[in-house]
Amino acid sequence: MKKMIIAAMAAVFSAGVFAMSLAEASAKITSIIDNPAEMATVMKELSAEDQVAFLKRVNGAIASTKRTVDSKTELFLAVNKAALLSRKGNIKELIAEVFATVPPTALVVINEKFAEELFNRKANAANPISDDKLKENALSAMKSVSSRTSGRDKDVRDTFAILMFLRSSQGTPADLKDSLVATIANSQAREDAKTLWIPSAMGDGVPKTYDPMLIAAGVQDDEMPGAVNNFLNRQGPMVLAGSLMSELSTTVDNSGAPTAVHNEYFLDPNKYALPEEGVGGLNRVPRTLNPKDRWYPGHPRGYRGQTTY
Repeated sequence: MKKMIIAAMAAVFSAGVFAMSLAEASAKITSIIDNPAEMATVMKELSAEDQVAFLKRVNGAIASTKRTVDSKTELFLAVNKAALLSRKGNIKELIAEVFATVPPTALVVINEKFAEELFNRKANAANPISDDKLKENALSAMKSVSSRTSGRDKDVRDTFAILMFLRSSQGTPADLKDSLVATIANSQAREDAKTLWIPSAMGDGVPKTYDPMLIAAGVQDDEMPGAVNNFLNRQGPMVLAGSLMSELSTTVDNSGAPTAVHNEYFLDPNKYALPEEGVGGLNRVPRTLNPKDRWYPGHPRGYRGQTTY
């Protein structure tokens, strides 16, 4: 009798944890696009497997909306941040889905904001991440990303994920860049990532620009983000949601819940999912005063402004 009661209680608990089917969640996508804060609520009601499938559907729906590139970018950031904060032991799968289904124009913002706010290795001083562990975790995550991305922009997408881990590492270990770039299968893309894409995106000895990556991904002029630097460099407090870096090597229990993870990592995605106050709509003010940059307002429409490195 006691075993039956325990089994019944377990069934009720499981129903409460995964209270929503993928079909039911998909019916809420339109509402989520109108109010991204709902993404966190829906994600928490899904199983780990359905979370990944649902994120793919939401990103596809956002991409198909008739919004500006900058408005879509704001939506992509909000819903994908909520997804990672609502994880259920599936952090690597969710990361892979982000970099496989978010357009490269939005990955410009996501790679930097995720590195700063989600994977910042210094976010939790009580649980420091060693260089060896950070490298191990980043390589493990890149294996998931690389196996999920596809298409003509696969190598660019993989490089955006690499950029996220390089930024979150804050400079060490010294061989992290070479180790991560080595995960790119295509030899020409490896060379481009190492010598052009990453240095230009990081502003490493050259003016910072994502143009080489976006052009390689086939992004057209009318799809280019209009105010990326204004968005990334806006004033205001940084919203740290704890570091998810440690969870990249976390195991899960029989119910799919992460094990051996500090409680401080389990933060409320409703609180941390949306961009900070004052983001507005990614205003259209030109993002640079550098006349060599394609976003310089003095250039005619259609100017690519590629810098010779």
